[in-house]
Amino acid sequence: MSRFFAFACGLVLVAAVVTGCGSGYQAAVRQESKQLLANGNPKIMRIETVRDLAGNKQIVATLEGHFKFPPANMPCERRCGQPPRYAWIMFSEPAGMTGFGGVDASTISAIANAHRAKRLFDIFPYTTMTGIRCVIPRGASGTVDGRCRTDIAGMHDHRPSSIMFHEGWGDFGHRRDGGWGPHQRGGGWIVALDPHGRVQSVRRFGDLPPQLWK
Repeated sequence: MSRFFAFACGLVLVAAVVTGCGSGYQAAVRQESKQLLANGNPKIMRIETVRDLAGNKQIVATLEGHFKFPPANMPCERRCGQPPRYAWIMFSEPAGMTGFGGVDASTISAIANAHRAKRLFDIFPYTTMTGIRCVIPRGASGTVDGRCRTDIAGMHDHRPSSIMFHEGWGDFGHRRDGGWGPHQRGGGWIVALDPHGRVQSVRRFGDLPPQLWK
């Protein structure tokens, strides 16, 4: 099994959300947590079933517990003061690719609060990912194939001050890697948060998203 991500302190994992289910993957998540982070019995906060831009199935889990990060992550652990109590792990099905990243409680909470601001944010992941395949609702009916991601758009006193939900659509999938094509369009929403992580405002940016087409 090869590792292609090994990040700490809230960096990025790459995959694509297709469903928020994942209840059948708890044993596999614990096994990966034991192998990657030396904790075989973490608290599983969320499991997302995902697909990357090449169509590979991935499982992404948000975990709470005491984790042991490998030596490559030690500089971040020293900078953060102590190893993160929360982590994201990701692994492919069938097995072959794995990834992990430390994350803090304020980031997890900020993303969850931003999600609750509007129902149309349900298609976006609960982790900070890039290159996400998603099915975008189109106006009153139908769907559009696209790519979605969730990013931290701003920070205040080491806490997220805004979350960005970004989506792209158009000639998605014309490239083998599922990347952006020359005619793809993009837009989304930025959710501003107060110092306590509560939603203050939601503003749209970029092209008019398919959800708002008439």
